[in-house]
Amino acid sequence: MLRRIAIAFWSILFLFVMAIPAYSGGLDGKTFLGQSGNKGKEASSEEELRFHNGKLFSAGCAEWGFDESDYTAKVQGDIIHFASEMLSPKHGKIVWNGTVKGDKVDATYVWTKKRWYWKDAYQEKWLKGTLNK
Repeated sequence: MLRRIAIAFWSILFLFVMAIPAYSGGLDGKTFLGQSGNKGKEASSEEELRFHNGKLFSAGCAEWGFDESDYTAKVQGDIIHFASEMLSPKHGKIVWNGTVKGDKVDATYVWTKKRWYWKDAYQEKWLKGTLNK
């Protein structure tokens, strides 16, 4: 009898733990709209950055074949730090690092692509936006 209770307890605990979503630092469900540009330069494009189900999606990067990607988030005081790495089969990799404070996002992202026939691609960009309410 005790063994059945223990098995039931561990089974329920396992199901409960599996149902908990990955920690998102409170970013999941948020969308930010803002301006983006090359490092050290003025804004050159509009950007939409979405956090959903532990994934980060960039509308601007999606145009180049970069799909949503897992992200990590860490809360320090009233600031949420996030990071993500997006991959594209044709266009390389984009590494995101940013912070969210209140309803503002401030991020940098670096695009790289190794090329065998020409100089490797490397661009540093920035994003500043506000929460889309």
